[in-house]
This record gives sequence, C-alpha cells and structure tokens, in this order.
Amino acid sequence: MSEKMENKEEFENKENIEKIIIKSIYYEHNDNYSSKKMKLLLIENGGKKYKIFQKRRVNNDIFYIPFNGGYLKIWKDKKGNVLFYVDFHKMEIFTKEIEIFTVINCNKDIEILEPLKDIAEFFDLKEQIKLLICANFEF
Repeated sequence: MSEKMENKEEFENKENIEKIIIKSIYYEHNDNYSSKKMKLLLIENGGKKYKIFQKRRVNNDIFYIPFNGGYLKIWKDKKGNVLFYVDFHKMEIFTKEIEIFTVINCNKDIEILEPLKDIAEFFDLKEQIKLLICANFEF
C-alpha cells in the first residue's frame, strides 16, 4: 500500500474520533463507603489493568479511583459536568462483586478542563479517567 493511501486511512480514522470537552467542578462531598452498594470494576486496556470502585446510586453512579495515598471520587451532574472530590485517606472497601470491563480502544478525544485536568496530571490518573468516561459515562 502506498504511503499516500496509509495517510488517507489515518486521516479518515482521525475524523471519526469523537471530541468531548468536559467541564469539571471540585465539589466537597464526603460520604460513607457502604460496601452494600459498591462493586469493583477492573478496566483493562493495552495490557494494563486499572481498579475503579463503583457506587450505585439512583440518579448517577459515583466512581472512586484509588491512587497512592488517597482516592479521586468522580461523578456526573445533570448538566453533564464532571464533579470530583479528592481525599487522602486510604480507601478500604470490601466488595462481593467484581465486574470486568475490557476497553480495547477508546475512540473519543477527551479533553478534561481545569481543575480536574491538573489533578489528573499530578496524580497520573489521566488514563484511568479517560477509560472510565469511555466505559461508563454517556455525554
């Protein structure tokens, strides 16, 4: 295949990528970690596995992404904004259910706006947030 054809296919594939710009808002939101409504999601992508806890709620679920020294709590409001809260306590949650998502390819160009963007970069959680949004959030 000629180089021009390969570049054309690459360009067409890039055009099919959905661009999502997500506003993010820090929201002080402490809660308990009732294991009755929690389940562990294992999201796999490109040979890497990420643990994310999901708390079932009536309107929208809350997701907890653990990192060294704490966790990022993330959920969506009715307007489609991403709300988040960072806590520096160890999250000790026991779950009976394990749900495994395999995300092979995330065909969305996700741009998360400040201030969550800074938090994601600082704690190296960009990939987990992107996969979480691709697997669970509908915008």
